[in-house]
Amino acid sequence: MTLNFQINPARIFAVYLKILVAVIFMSLVAVSLDYYFKNVEINKQISSSYTFNTYVVGMFDSNGEKNIPTYFSTVNLFACAFLLFLIARVVKASHTPTYHNRWNLLGFLFVFLALDELLMLHEIMGLPFIVLLKVLNGGQEIALVRFTGFIPYLLVLAISFFYFVNWFFSLPRQVMVGFMVAGSLVVFGAVGMELAGEYSRELFGKYSYPYKLLTTLEESLEMLGIIYFIRTLLVFLKLQHDALALKLNFTSSTAQQEAAAPQKSHQAVPKASKNLLGKQPV
Repeated sequence: MTLNFQINPARIFAVYLKILVAVIFMSLVAVSLDYYFKNVEINKQISSSYTFNTYVVGMFDSNGEKNIPTYFSTVNLFACAFLLFLIARVVKASHTPTYHNRWNLLGFLFVFLALDELLMLHEIMGLPFIVLLKVLNGGQEIALVRFTGFIPYLLVLAISFFYFVNWFFSLPRQVMVGFMVAGSLVVFGAVGMELAGEYSRELFGKYSYPYKLLTTLEESLEMLGIIYFIRTLLVFLKLQHDALALKLNFTSSTAQQEAAAPQKSHQAVPKASKNLLGKQPV
């Protein structure tokens, strides 16, 4: 039995967008309620309750950890890794398998990014750089300390640039533009909105409503960039094949041989009957 699944990148992207809008909407509701009960209609019984902080703010705040937005981003990053490994196999089997190793390497990178999103590994990796910068700054606190987590990624990006540059310019124009759009969204969210958020934090405080809105916008842009990256990977697969189809073959080769054996025996019976009839007297 063979099942064929036709994959439409535009349709999948539309579904992802609807999920993203729902996730961000719930995040805005959570941070708005949090601000309302703590600053407008002050209600300490609600704002300080375990249920409210765990199952409302903690569960839906996009700037939180180990909650629905975090799991959504993690699943998206693992989806990117899966598609990158799939593309590596397709490219390797094609007539131009030159850069299949680049696709595999990107797949492993996105596996790490997914684990980083889930376990906040970049904060751990940034600790040595915080210590180093404090030493260089004479033991004083450094500004924008949260950005130290990006230093390992910047180093990896600088080192791998020359390894990937030829691969990047070998991509179809549509895919190349898609990657640039996805990367721009992620960088603008992770760096641009992060800077705006830090400025807002200095002006209004960590728990202010403007800061919460900017952090939500930051996470929204990052998630949108990853979703657009998934769309672009699917477009690349469709460019590799006229119609992208994932075939799941549930019939084993042994079963096929067993099914073919009776057919051969049935074909031999008429021949034997013909020979026997030929020997009978007229």
